[in-house]
Amino acid sequence: MALILPLAVILGYFIVDPLEPSSLTVLGLVLAALALPLMMQWHHPVLIFTWNAAMSPAFLPGTPPLWMLVAMIGLLISLLNRSVNANFRFIHVPSITYALVCLCLVVLVTAYFTGGIGSHIFGSATFGGRRYFYTFLAVIGYFVLTSQKIPPHRAKLAASLFFLSALTSLVPDILGLAGNGTSFLYAIFPSDFTAVEAVSGESASNEMFRIFGLTLSSAGLLFGLLARFGIRGIFEPGKFWRVGLLAVAFGACLYSGFRSFLVLLLLAFTVQFFLEGLHRTRALAVAISVVVVGLGVVLTQAEKLPNVVQRTLSVLPVKVSTVAKLSAEGSSEWRLEMWKALLPEIPKHLLLGKGYSIDSTEMYFSSDQGNRANESFHWAMVTGDYHNGPLSLLIPFGIWGVLAFGWFCVASLRYLYHNYQFGPPELRSINTCMLSCFMARVIFYLFVFGGFYADLYIFTGLIGLSVSLNGIPQETAGLAEAELPTEEELLADINRDRDDYP
Repeated sequence: MALILPLAVILGYFIVDPLEPSSLTVLGLVLAALALPLMMQWHHPVLIFTWNAAMSPAFLPGTPPLWMLVAMIGLLISLLNRSVNANFRFIHVPSITYALVCLCLVVLVTAYFTGGIGSHIFGSATFGGRRYFYTFLAVIGYFVLTSQKIPPHRAKLAASLFFLSALTSLVPDILGLAGNGTSFLYAIFPSDFTAVEAVSGESASNEMFRIFGLTLSSAGLLFGLLARFGIRGIFEPGKFWRVGLLAVAFGACLYSGFRSFLVLLLLAFTVQFFLEGLHRTRALAVAISVVVVGLGVVLTQAEKLPNVVQRTLSVLPVKVSTVAKLSAEGSSEWRLEMWKALLPEIPKHLLLGKGYSIDSTEMYFSSDQGNRANESFHWAMVTGDYHNGPLSLLIPFGIWGVLAFGWFCVASLRYLYHNYQFGPPELRSINTCMLSCFMARVIFYLFVFGGFYADLYIFTGLIGLSVSLNGIPQETAGLAEAELPTEEELLADINRDRDDYP
């Protein structure tokens, strides 16, 4: 009572104005303390769920995604477990671990020689520190994901939580339609690109209204279907609802208005189609027929579709309305002009990258609309928002960052391919999806759209979940029967996993 009564008085005082930053901070700390016992048991499944969830607590400085907070708590709990339990071990895949350590060293050395890790939200005179934190926390999240082995009977549940949590990206858009009564939820589900576009009036002037939440939701739904069922399972006779969900995923992507995500979904689906060996069956002829018929319909009826759908389809060689064409071409020309201006900067930063540190004065003048000397893309060059994966890595961290990230991608692809070939049969669809998703993401990052600090967690999350599901790779091909585990040993392992993992 001596502890609870003063705490109740303090909380009552702060609840008077619960949306103040100080009130949110105190309430958040109290809730975190109450949730600590639950986190000690469930931090790993919670991290899997929040990894792709569009949740960002407003009481934290800079409003970072929720998975970052869970990752830091999970790292602390994992280190404490390791210190008191000699049998506790992280799942160690040397090639991936060393690549990530090398990548972090490159980032740290670059930060040291380019002004340090300053962040304006902590009172520093420089900007850019948030991007360093995003990079380091993406690596920390990988190690927390690999701190526990997920038992096979929980594998599909874990994969579903990981991918389908992206559906929460629709919550901010739904809140915008629900009125002021749900505004308090913005403290957890922050407004996105769609809300900014709606408030600024840009969508109305362009006769275009793009919904960013549909992009992440469509990708999460597609990857969730591929991981749980595979393409064969989606089109299994009598399971028409799975085909319906697949159609919903692609339809939502079309109505998002973002061309790049349509490319990502088609890439992932095509890669998985070949990985499942469907190109050697009659499914190839069926797929070609569907593509031909679909293109025929789009070519003849594209101009009758909503402008936002036409903008998404403008990536294909189809005739679209003038509004959709100008919107798409304007975005492409803006990027090309910026990339041309960036080409002379590449040789200057090959050996020592530019880093993420941004001078506040330069930041102010780059966004000054009254400065006629500024190009429309000058702010993006100053902030490092290059809309290009290779440039977002090469200019900030030089050739060393490219080599370290390339090492990580190659090591991850080798591990995922090994699981695809030799993984347990019950993980076949998940391992195939992980490989196809990672390959599609790498191609998308290199040739379509990407940003290193913003996308690194996508790669570390995929490979971290795969390591947690499959464990240390074992060369099963060519093993003698005597070297394989006995049935009793397998049952003992399964029972131990059931006890260790909730």
